[in-house]
Amino acid sequence: MEVRRGYKQTEVGVIPTEWLCLTIGDIAFPSTEKNTDRRNLPVLSCSKHYGFVDSLVFFSKQVFSDDISSYKIIRRGEFGFPANHIEEGSIGFQVNYDEAVVSPIYVVFRISVKVNGTFLYAILKTERYRQIFRSSTSASVDRRGSLRWPEFSSIKVPVPPLSEQIAIANAINDFDELIASLEYLTGKKRNIKKGMMQDLFTGKRRLPGFSGQWKESELRELISEVIDNRGRTPPISVEGQPVIEISSVYGEKKYPDYSKVSKYVDYETYKTWFRDGHPAEGDVLIGTVGSVGASAVMDDNIGCIAQNIVGIRFLSNYNSDFFYYFTNTDDFKSQVNAVLMGAVQPSLKVPHLLSFKIKHPDEDEQTAIAKILSDVDSEINELERKLAKYRMIKEGMMQELLTGKMRLV
Repeated sequence: MEVRRGYKQTEVGVIPTEWLCLTIGDIAFPSTEKNTDRRNLPVLSCSKHYGFVDSLVFFSKQVFSDDISSYKIIRRGEFGFPANHIEEGSIGFQVNYDEAVVSPIYVVFRISVKVNGTFLYAILKTERYRQIFRSSTSASVDRRGSLRWPEFSSIKVPVPPLSEQIAIANAINDFDELIASLEYLTGKKRNIKKGMMQDLFTGKRRLPGFSGQWKESELRELISEVIDNRGRTPPISVEGQPVIEISSVYGEKKYPDYSKVSKYVDYETYKTWFRDGHPAEGDVLIGTVGSVGASAVMDDNIGCIAQNIVGIRFLSNYNSDFFYYFTNTDDFKSQVNAVLMGAVQPSLKVPHLLSFKIKHPDEDEQTAIAKILSDVDSEINELERKLAKYRMIKEGMMQELLTGKMRLV
């Protein structure tokens, strides 16, 4: 294959002619200093997606030894990875503390002043290098499947001039700041929604124009039908009507996530196999096994349900969106937990579900509450759409910048 002018073929692929192809050992040096004086330093763990995290905060409990004198010191600007898990992409760039410690199983290294840490970290976190770590771990002479410094340091990386590394790092940091700000806004909006639900469903806050007492009913009093096809699995086809499973209603999405669908039924099966019919627009789906109590509202007449999910169809004077939001409250979750407590195989039986108690206003106030919460959901969805867009743009930009296809200098 012909290499275009200004580029060269190397062991790391085609890169600009002024870039170098070096081993990690050419630009980095191992650090083995231990916390022998038993200083009370933060203990870090390394995750695949977040890099270094504070162990106590991340795990919400202590998972490290009481005696950390054998733990390795890792300073700000240094790198580290668990030698037995790097094939998962678990490598970190320590930027949160002047000094911290990591488990003795970690390999810690510092880099040359000719290398920008953010640039190198971006390189090492790509899917390409995760695959390299995996193959290097598999080929390691270490019988435990670990990747130690001698093997790790022989891995080759592209190294642009420092000025270009810094320009690339700045571009990455700008995108990271934008993504972080959107993540913050999304989290803040979710917290606002949670507070609104707590206030609105307890009657602590009433919307303008509404008054009067709320009623308390069992769910069975408010519904017209339960769609329950559990007990056997339909014959599966490669295409046709989607089978909505628990993965499609798990999470904070109001409507079923059809991108999670992996099974389908053909037309004949859809028409004849399901004894209780199919969920329709406005029905609420409830998970009965696995993610018990997970819920979603059908926004179309597409799909069918079988195992681990039932559909609830409401009377015409009850707002199904209102019930969906009720399933996200502490009240509903506590009723689910009361049923599951002590169960050998946690599951939610339909009679138990129908006995759940719900406090509710008249239909007009139900509709108003559902609308205000739905509006907040729309704002959250828009923020998530922007987040997905910018993450995708960043991914594409990094692919271009880290291979030299796009130049900033």
